[in-house]
Amino acid sequence: DHSNAYTAWKKMGSPQAPTVTQYQLLEAAGKLQTTGSPRALAVRNGQVSIAVRLPRQAVALLRVDL
Repeated sequence: DHSNAYTAWKKMGSPQAPTVTQYQLLEAAGKLQTTGSPRALAVRNGQVSIAVRLPRQAVALLRVDL
């Protein structure tokens, strides 16, 4: 459901030649979406633990700024 242009394309009926509007929607659907707000985490002994819950076959990109 997140950042998935293929699913959006299928919901449109799998158009072989998307209209300009459909193309814009597909382009927006393919961009990365956040699933939560940025937050500070405690670093202990140079390590940090991050608990992430993902649906089956999902992928997450975690960005860590020091």
